[in-house]
Amino acid sequence: MFNLLSGEFYKWRKGKSFKVCCVITILFILFMYGSFLMADQIQKGEMENGTAGVVVETDAQSESILDSIGILDVEQVIFCSVASIVTAVFVCIFVIGEFGNGAIKNIVGKGMSRTSIFLAKYIMAMLATIVLLLIIGIVTFICGLFIFGMDRMNTELIKNLCQYVGIQILLGAAFSGIIVAIGEVSRNLGVGISISLGVYMLASTLFSGLDLLFHKVDFRPSEYWVANLVTDCPLKDISGDFMSRVIIAVIFWIVVSMAAGMLHFKKADVK
Repeated sequence: MFNLLSGEFYKWRKGKSFKVCCVITILFILFMYGSFLMADQIQKGEMENGTAGVVVETDAQSESILDSIGILDVEQVIFCSVASIVTAVFVCIFVIGEFGNGAIKNIVGKGMSRTSIFLAKYIMAMLATIVLLLIIGIVTFICGLFIFGMDRMNTELIKNLCQYVGIQILLGAAFSGIIVAIGEVSRNLGVGISISLGVYMLASTLFSGLDLLFHKVDFRPSEYWVANLVTDCPLKDISGDFMSRVIIAVIFWIVVSMAAGMLHFKKADVK
């Protein structure tokens, strides 16, 4: 098992997909902050309205754009949008790529346990996702300090930031496990990415429908779906009830995705 994990770590470290996903996400973060900065300058009359496609409805009575938002607001936008897409793309490439080049078949042919092979890939994909999301959270925070100013940084911000990013990383790890299972079953990069993003976005509607089946009891399945928890996560004053739902959901989806992916990998042929 240790050798398999070492091999997966080497593939992650040497692979280009993780680096490319990091660069693309960082560029998106810089673009978002740049848009906010340009909008603020346009609002102040320091730049012509419409520059680089940024149009702002100026109003002398309106609050400055940079004063109306904060670093946590930007973190929320990033984690609720681009983070899930980048996670799906990276994990699918990391998992499905080896089915296309025959690497998995070669490992299985050497007599390695299929359970160990899947667990090694599952664990490393989850660890890589955690690192990716941590980088996203840190870069967003550092860029925010440059744009909003160091005077925004205080103990309360650090506390709220750590809580929010920590929860998003936990939920992202659970989502990566679901993607690993989807990728193992589909074994096609385009199909895997499409299904992963489709499940992430459309399953919320399904779980909302399931809520109707439990309308007579105090249980709502939609409150335990990863995507719903990502978007519903408060920026501050996170309640114990919400944190409990996050922990239950993370454990449940990790166990389910691991079991489903492992069972299919043990039964399906490796071509």
